[in-house]
Amino acid sequence: MDNIIAWNVRGLNNPNKLEDIKVFLNKHEVGLVALLETKRLGRKQLDRMQEELHANPMDETIIAQEKERRIKYLEILKSSLSLIKQQTKQQWLNYGDQCSRIFFAKIKQSKLRSYMYAIKDERGNRREGFAEVAKVMAHYYQGLLGRNNIQRKEIDWNVIRTGP
Repeated sequence: MDNIIAWNVRGLNNPNKLEDIKVFLNKHEVGLVALLETKRLGRKQLDRMQEELHANPMDETIIAQEKERRIKYLEILKSSLSLIKQQTKQQWLNYGDQCSRIFFAKIKQSKLRSYMYAIKDERGNRREGFAEVAKVMAHYYQGLLGRNNIQRKEIDWNVIRTGP
């Protein structure tokens, strides 16, 4: 019944259906409350049956009923444990997602810090923008390396032929 209630939260073919169901289930705690109540009642019935068995240890019907209640209670405990495992796994996945988000945000922040958006040219004027920074840097390194090949001399082939 809980599944039917949950699936009737919003219309068909909704891509956000699972999110809506999660919100609905968290809001109403459907399933968890019922499971906890069933667990409490199952334990109470098992305790009562074990007290009767303690009073009449040779009664076969009470032994059979106690065994049936014990098996039923163990199934309830298994369901409860399964729910706790699912919730823990979901929390772990959410935590992992948050850590991944933080990690990638830090990488992006570090990358943005390494960008040069503004620089001063040789006259001391501040130039902003990636294109302007590229022009100033290209101009600076062209000045260091030289623009013309005037400084090169001809190769003396006699020296090369002579060798070391």
